[in-house]
Amino acid sequence: MTESANGSSGRCVSERPGQLPAASTDHARAIYDHAAPRYEHFRRLWLKLAGAEAEAAMLDDLRATLRPGQRVLDAGCGTGAMSRQIVALCPQVELTMLDLSPQMLARTADIPGRRILGSVLELPIPDDEFDLVVSAWVIETVPDPMRAVNEYVRVLTPGGRVLCTFCSLPAGWASRAVSA
Repeated sequence: MTESANGSSGRCVSERPGQLPAASTDHARAIYDHAAPRYEHFRRLWLKLAGAEAEAAMLDDLRATLRPGQRVLDAGCGTGAMSRQIVALCPQVELTMLDLSPQMLARTADIPGRRILGSVLELPIPDDEFDLVVSAWVIETVPDPMRAVNEYVRVLTPGGRVLCTFCSLPAGWASRAVSA
């Protein structure tokens, strides 16, 4: 079962300007649903070949940042690999896992926390909801990375933090900044 921040179940729906076309979201969801059963294999391979150092740095940042009672969003949680790490490091956090794919979210059933079906490009979450947003290996997979980061910042409480890892620097990032 998935729930949105407003208590409804099902798909992410946004009425904000610049809404993603449903066909685009549906296509991405279908791809991730199809990949879900094999995703952990590809994730382990990626970490072995190139991503281990970045993920180790993310885990170091999490060790320094996580506190009991923090409200943490794992944005684009996939099969829950990072969520499992978060709970292992600090079981007392209030964890929310968000993913576009119902099949990916289904693989997080063993992790305590709330689940939301939705896109990182249009978070179905009110402003100022989380103390920490974690986004591991997501930014490079979306068509508008800055939009996702702006959404992460929007849902942060004042003084909150965003922790991201990504495989490659998205186009245009060298000259763009994020403002809260």
